[in-house]
Amino acid sequence: MVGEIAVPMLFQRLKNLRLDDDKPARMSGWVFRGPISLPVKWDV
Repeated sequence: MVGEIAVPMLFQRLKNLRLDDDKPARMSGWVFRGPISLPVKWDV
């Protein structure tokens, strides 16, 4: 749910927020697989 609801809301509300192409997202978990790291860049 976090990846489907909260993350898109952050990108909508913080207009200059974007994924960091130099650092890939890290996924982990056996039962509940999901991102443990989502590097972003933000121009304030």
